[in-house]
Amino acid sequence: MSVKLSDYDFSYPESAVALRPAEQRDASALFVLNRKDGVLTKACFSDLPQYLQTGDVLVRNTTRVVPVRFQARRKGGGVSEVFVIGNAQGDPVCLADGDLRGNPCLLMAMISRGKRVSEGSVLALSDDVEIHVQKNLGAGRWLIQVQGVTSPVQNVENIFVTLGRMPVPPYLRDKHQSEDPQLESENFSRYQTTFAKTEGSIAAPTAGLHFTPAVDASLRAKGIEILEVVLHVSMGTFQPIRDEDVRLHKMEAEYFSIPPETREHLRTARQQGRRIIAVGSTVTRTLETLIRRDPNLNQIKSGWTDLFIHGDFSFQCVTGLITNFHLPKSSLLLMVSAFAGRERILHAYELAIAQGARLFSYGDAMLLI
Repeated sequence: MSVKLSDYDFSYPESAVALRPAEQRDASALFVLNRKDGVLTKACFSDLPQYLQTGDVLVRNTTRVVPVRFQARRKGGGVSEVFVIGNAQGDPVCLADGDLRGNPCLLMAMISRGKRVSEGSVLALSDDVEIHVQKNLGAGRWLIQVQGVTSPVQNVENIFVTLGRMPVPPYLRDKHQSEDPQLESENFSRYQTTFAKTEGSIAAPTAGLHFTPAVDASLRAKGIEILEVVLHVSMGTFQPIRDEDVRLHKMEAEYFSIPPETREHLRTARQQGRRIIAVGSTVTRTLETLIRRDPNLNQIKSGWTDLFIHGDFSFQCVTGLITNFHLPKSSLLLMVSAFAGRERILHAYELAIAQGARLFSYGDAMLLI
């Protein structure tokens, strides 16, 4: 398997990029790639149960996306986007956590037009709420404090809910769309899986966006078991690879947790030789991390993973993968290439695009089996 980043590039027409989600979640296309013979079949996501077997185990990420994007006015004019990426310690943002309550509230954030802010800058979120820039942490990150203008902020959670925007990918946030109230409302409902539970992500686990209660019911009716894990998506998932030799890339760690029942059912499924289908890269990294640290699946409840899956990676847990179409030269594309083969994936992408595939976060799905 190639270790050259340039070997993971591909071209696509801009018209293939999905700027809005499908009208119905499960009406997205599902491209099924047979890893053995390379045959690609186009179906509808609602047909997913037809391509799985009774006894298969489907594992999904139940993280919930937090509205962490804020438009803030700089004193002297101009607007900066404040993108909260964690609490002051770099842990995931959870609106129920004590660290988000009361005053002061310290958070870690990235700020656009960073050259126009400095330590001590004050940005206005509204007439009543300000962001005080405390410290430059390097690598584009700042320690910020949320403060009330005339009185202490007592409920920072409400600030996220009322002023925050969903952290959709940059290519979806051009000037026209960011000013579209309908799209902003749509993002709040559609850039979130139907099974999201635990707050903490700054991006959606997009492979899960296609599922609906109807699909879930069809899967269970066929005898397919659905299990849950949590991995809070952070900068690690989307950090660009900057070295031509991909082996030099280092993933930022992301927090995961495994419910006891998931560990128990996974252990049984593996003993019985049943297939384990990961829904997305986050689940894949969680399961492959877990099996390496806890082969008997009876100890680890949570932790941090910086696992970078690429090249000739040996998969020890995941035997099938549901995923979206990924950007060129991304760690996500390298992961699916490691799972199904680089040439096979790139050829499948070419065929799918020719058949009208909608790409990236709001796009269609693939089943690699």
